[in-house]
Amino acid sequence: MTNQVSKLKKRLLQGTKAKCVDGRWSADDLPLPDALLVTGFTRGLQCWKDGKLLDELDERDGHLIEELVGELNDKIPQQEWETGLDGKPRPPWAIVYVVYLVDPETAELYTFINSTWGAQIAYERLTDKLERMTRLRGAGVTALVKPDCRQWKTKFGTKIRPEFTILEWRDLGSEPQPAQLPPPTDNDSAGAAAPMEKAKKETDDESPLRAPSNRPAAAAAAKAPAEKKKKTTVGKPVEPPTAAEEIDDGIPDFV
Repeated sequence: MTNQVSKLKKRLLQGTKAKCVDGRWSADDLPLPDALLVTGFTRGLQCWKDGKLLDELDERDGHLIEELVGELNDKIPQQEWETGLDGKPRPPWAIVYVVYLVDPETAELYTFINSTWGAQIAYERLTDKLERMTRLRGAGVTALVKPDCRQWKTKFGTKIRPEFTILEWRDLGSEPQPAQLPPPTDNDSAGAAAPMEKAKKETDDESPLRAPSNRPAAAAAAKAPAEKKKKTTVGKPVEPPTAAEEIDDGIPDFV
């Protein structure tokens, strides 16, 4: 097996890798934000050996993941397979589940990518809801989620798996772009001079040689508490689906 990563146009992992270990979410050993915006998802195939990523494929490029994983592993002799946690040979190629998350406060990009059964459950639960909601509310709708966890019964006992708890739904498709400010003109420069001269005069009036008239007011303003930072809002709020919409069990038109 040769390393093909250098030939890849785009990696599945974008930004910082988000991990969920024993219910604790982190990225670069730091806690994840409590609310993250889902900006995309996909599945892929990755081939690992000796802790190094040799190659990967992305479902968005048209690859048939379920069909390819068996074919690719059959091409590699089992003598070259590594030993898994269960003591059995582990296929080099595995399906990975990928969710792209963005911090709405900082625009920091995170990627959750994993091949475990727990990751598959979290991925499928989230993407099922996303796909259902886009059919109900439009293609621009996505979710604001909390990186969470759930208990999960396995043949090895109760484990903790990742979960994406939906906090709110947001419509990004109709969000207007911020207007661009025009470049300054000569008139703007001249007009800006007057306020600057006025500010200079007011500063001169506050010199120690003159008795200040508004210094108490300025001191009171300085002691006033700072305004609380407003929470960043991305996109337009979206109403959650009704029970009838979720189960697609509304009354037919012909009744």
